[in-house]
Amino acid sequence: MHAQLSPAAQHALNAWLDLAPTPATEDGTTDRVDAEPVPFNVLKAEPGRVGVASVLKEVAKLRMLTALQLPENLFATVSPKVLAMYR
Repeated sequence: MHAQLSPAAQHALNAWLDLAPTPATEDGTTDRVDAEPVPFNVLKAEPGRVGVASVLKEVAKLRMLTALQLPENLFATVSPKVLAMYR
């Protein structure tokens, strides 16, 4: 699947994952001071209470995904059972 992605999409996905915060140490702190939610974690987040702010956040998530310009047939070789597990 990686080979089906455009170089721009590969770069964007790598950037989303490279910003991941450092895992917590034994005392529950991280080594990075700038540990913020990364875009991938933002995409997985629940929308929260219904309201204008939550709708705007969900629209921003959709725009992030749309900007990747993923090919329509990206998951064509993945079985429907496997896809159903991730929906």
